[in-house]
Amino acid sequence: MHRCEAIKRQVLSKPEKSLQVNNFSFISIAWILTLFIGSFIGAILSYVYEKDTRKIIQELGLSPLTGPRAYTDALWMYVWIIKLISLLVVFLKTNEWNLYKRSIASDVCLTILFFIEYSIVIMIHDKTDFKISGHGLLLTMCTSFMQMEGELNSALTYRKEVKMLCSTVIVLNFYIFFWTALGYHPLLEALSGSILGLFSSYLVYSSFNR
Repeated sequence: MHRCEAIKRQVLSKPEKSLQVNNFSFISIAWILTLFIGSFIGAILSYVYEKDTRKIIQELGLSPLTGPRAYTDALWMYVWIIKLISLLVVFLKTNEWNLYKRSIASDVCLTILFFIEYSIVIMIHDKTDFKISGHGLLLTMCTSFMQMEGELNSALTYRKEVKMLCSTVIVLNFYIFFWTALGYHPLLEALSGSILGLFSSYLVYSSFNR
């Protein structure tokens, strides 16, 4: 292997490992803060108005502002469209394909794992009174996906367009989850879905050394 290429790979591999830990630490802290802030505001509103927070949202006509259903229903399609754009940019515009292609397997694995876990979540809800937040699971896993993709693309291409696109999805996910925690799921339900999604994402990306 050419000496310069070997040095480049060595330099890139170290930031990726520290980046993984830093990314998940930041996402986890920000997600839990969003959860507790949303739940706290929801509890205050419920106390003041003496009714369920979801009913308050509906009566005030705020339901359309809590996040479009079309977005969450097709979120995996959107993140994979961005993944395809990122893949094409790296493949066509750089010489870093061998470094980038390792990310494909981990992202496929994360996607498959979500649908397995979501099926289990539905089964638990059908058999018990407890409901793990499907939105918490979906949004955390897709946010982790987009965070890793944006950072990887930026590191390999030295450009910010794909990272900005990923960041837009991340911000929108946080926004929707805020409303989810505020009015659509009790604290324990939202927390369980979030922890499951964050832990699953970390487990997958750690296993693939990303």
